[in-house]
Amino acid sequence: REDSEISTVKKACNATVDVFSKYLKEQIMDIIDRDKKVKHTKLAEGVENAMTDKKFVTGYDTQQIEPCYPPIIQSGGNYALKFSVSSDKKQSSFWVQLCAVWVFDYKNYCSNICRTFMVNPPEKNAEGL
Repeated sequence: REDSEISTVKKACNATVDVFSKYLKEQIMDIIDRDKKVKHTKLAEGVENAMTDKKFVTGYDTQQIEPCYPPIIQSGGNYALKFSVSSDKKQSSFWVQLCAVWVFDYKNYCSNICRTFMVNPPEKNAEGL
């Protein structure tokens, strides 16, 4: 790769990490701490808005950032591990929360981050795992 391509990939990665750590992670922790009921679609919309907010993405022109896929937020036991899945309108259940955030940076480079949050999980689930 050329230096300019590597720089662009790094920017896409930094934007993704910024949105995740400065916005989404904080939102999820607030939902858990306050026992809020928030729809997955609302969290996903917030992620898309955070992608273009200089408060959450620092260091370069936020107008050059677009999502390459809509953010995926899932919880409550119904999980589909595909990139084609959309966040649904169900309310967030905080026992297990799956999050996937994609950022499409200029020059067609994409970065993604996927995280699973488990909050006070039982030692064993119904299947004994």
